[in-house]
Amino acid sequence: MNWSEEERKKRIQTLVESCPEFIRAGAFSVMEPFWCPIALVDIEVKETVVEEYSSVELLILRLCFYGIRSADEIGDITGLDRDMVLKILQTEMLTYNHIDSEGNLTEVGLETLRKNEGKNADEIVEQTALYIVRREIQVEAATGMVLKAGMELPKSSMQNADAKWTIPPREKIEIDDIVQKDINSRLMEYERKGYISKDDAVYEITNAVTTDIRYRDAFFVKPDHFKYPFIALPYSKFGDNKQRKKYIEPLAVSKTDFNCLEIEEEKAVYAVRDDLFFKGLANYVHVFETMREKRLEQEFKDNDMREGE
Repeated sequence: MNWSEEERKKRIQTLVESCPEFIRAGAFSVMEPFWCPIALVDIEVKETVVEEYSSVELLILRLCFYGIRSADEIGDITGLDRDMVLKILQTEMLTYNHIDSEGNLTEVGLETLRKNEGKNADEIVEQTALYIVRREIQVEAATGMVLKAGMELPKSSMQNADAKWTIPPREKIEIDDIVQKDINSRLMEYERKGYISKDDAVYEITNAVTTDIRYRDAFFVKPDHFKYPFIALPYSKFGDNKQRKKYIEPLAVSKTDFNCLEIEEEKAVYAVRDDLFFKGLANYVHVFETMREKRLEQEFKDNDMREGE
């Protein structure tokens, strides 16, 4: 990145335009670019999916609800082939997750019955199924915040471990209530990509594993009125005029610092987290202040040399 004091002023302006409340944060004494660690996280998710369902499957599910759960009993009552009934029962348990290991209906199994209450065999029925799927998300690994879909970069566009100086990534990404909420929001982006429909929902996150660490451009920011620094990411998206516009936004700020911005938390485009998540970043303020001082010193030398030519 071609970074100069003039470029720095432009990026500060973009940040304030992206988040106007930051006009109350004071002067941006520190805003420096760096290689930010990004964790590529593979998550195992239980997703409820609404889809078409066969009347035969619904019939067997209803019988299970009334305690008729063996393939032989169901076959005797319905006249269905025993092997076919066994296959459907296995699908209900292992694929749709309508029936638990003890033969009782699960929450999504009961929801499927409620959806189809009063429907006849010749009517189109639908089910709520619970599938276990794997999704990949990107997490800013210095503070553990989930990137929005628009902020993500292709893996091939990010740097590997031989990137220049950076802030070390966290040893573990903690999935607290805020991160859980952000993951849910991020996963629902798959709706717009057509992977899931508008009626689907994230039911539960059962596992999360970091598969790789990459590095991308970001900004280390410390306004004068803030106690703690934060990390902001540049990205672009299409505006109302159908043209792509550049943004710079934090992923999160501390609770203490958020209080000086005089904005409702629901209106913020970033998360508000406990101060403890930013205490580690505070250790690097002096490093970035020194980096700026050296850069300014070099700029002055370069200007003097050009003026002397």
